Amino acid sequence: MSDNPFTLMFGKEPYLTIKREQIVSDIDNDFTSKYPTSQVYILLGARGVGKTVLLSELYSHFESMDEWVVADVNPHRNILEDLSSALLEKGKTKKLFLKPEFSISFKGISFSLEGKEPVSSISSVAEKMLIYLKKKNKKVLITLDEVVSNERVKEFAHDFQGFVRKGYPVFLIMTGLYENVSNLQNDKSLTFLYRAPKILLEPLDMIAIKNSYRDVLNIDEETAKKLTRLTSGYGFGYQLLGHLYFEHRKIDQKLIEEYDKQLRINAYDKIFSSVGENERKILFNLTKEEQRKTSDILSELDLSNKEYSVYRERLLQRGLVISKQRGFLSIALPRFKEYLLERL
Repeated sequence: MSDNPFTLMFGKEPYLTIKREQIVSDIDNDFTSKYPTSQVYILLGARGVGKTVLLSELYSHFESMDEWVVADVNPHRNILEDLSSALLEKGKTKKLFLKPEFSISFKGISFSLEGKEPVSSISSVAEKMLIYLKKKNKKVLITLDEVVSNERVKEFAHDFQGFVRKGYPVFLIMTGLYENVSNLQNDKSLTFLYRAPKILLEPLDMIAIKNSYRDVLNIDEETAKKLTRLTSGYGFGYQLLGHLYFEHRKIDQKLIEEYDKQLRINAYDKIFSSVGENERKILFNLTKEEQRKTSDILSELDLSNKEYSVYRERLLQRGLVISKQRGFLSIALPRFKEYLLERL
């Protein structure tokens, strides 16, 4: 292979991916059941863990089924306008809205809908479309990547909650950083988001990473294992290290230094800047050992169990630490210990 198959670009679906089949299967089973337990899922994880890649996988999965219509919306625009436009332009639904009994024009969106009632808002337009799609046995999945707690998202969340309450076949999958999702669900009028299942993306399957490196890079088993250990199952780390090895063809200090540099520039500086002072203290404490006992952290940082539990949960939900064994905590991201040590 002459072209490098690994990508360094965030937000772009990579040529090579490590699938998360179980998550796709779990959401599919819920959304396609007669009585879904939830019509909303939220994918959480650190920057670069693979939230967007998984969302793209879910988009393609549901889009491949005839009864599903999938619309991707932008959290920084009028989301219902985005949704209505997407439904209008979709090949699966466009022909449905070209029936002669319809006629609506609203803020540049021109199409047809049944009924004589005047349309006064984009919410009315979207609702009429959902009513009609329900009659045609269609289900609508909305995907929203990197959700933020702004007014557009809050307005959409209110409308979506109303659509669900009225029994429309509308579903939502969002991705986001822990702090953004937390800020959004703290809105007292959006309590349904507290109940929405949240999936914290765990490290990628290490065996799958090893096999991918071995086969794509045409390297021996031992070299593939060494590369795999350097990723710690981190999505961006998998792509980055594969990209660098493809160009460099050996594991040496030069490769490690470039790996550290790109992790810092593309992910770790942004991750670290979003972490509070007390969480940073815990992270710095974790650099002392591969795994640290909870009791040692508490005594050395002079924290109460209650305080520690709050900070620990935040770090876990951010995907920065992992508890491989009860009563122990360790750093989750590759080479993040070395990144932290440079800041002590």
